[in-house]
Amino acid sequence: LISSSLIDTAHTFLIADGGNGTEIPKNTKFAVDDLMTKSFSAIKIDARLTKDKKWVSLQSEDISTVTDGKGNVKDINYYDLLNHNIKNFRPQEFPVIELVESTAKYAYENSIFPVIFFHDYSKSAVKNLLGKLSNDGTRVLYFASDDIRVLEYIRKLNSDASLLYYVSEINDE
Repeated sequence: LISSSLIDTAHTFLIADGGNGTEIPKNTKFAVDDLMTKSFSAIKIDARLTKDKKWVSLQSEDISTVTDGKGNVKDINYYDLLNHNIKNFRPQEFPVIELVESTAKYAYENSIFPVIFFHDYSKSAVKNLLGKLSNDGTRVLYFASDDIRVLEYIRKLNSDASLLYYVSEINDE
């Protein structure tokens, strides 16, 4: 796509859906490093809430799709998630199942705009994450969700935030 003559990368905002998941784990600092070499402007970071209310960067709610573990993110504490190995990937010096604020900060510091996609909704957890991102200087330009309540709440907290409403199915309603 990037080498296509139809895409002018200087005038096109290329957003990676978590990164190159076949060779590099999506939603990770490794994915950001890879995107920096490929002219991407942004990375969609999937935000899922753990049992202990930590936002983790995982595309799927079912951890067995990404790790050697079983269960749903919402039923597992963050530090228990770290006990599982990412499939088809060697261990590195930092956890591959990352906190959203860590992945977003790393992307921002490396000129890849983070687009935070909220899959879950908890007012206190959303407020906490926005506060962490603001306190460490990370400017997340875009927040996305398929749950309008999340976006409405983000708007209340930050009137300058750019919101993206994801519609998976279009009908007449």
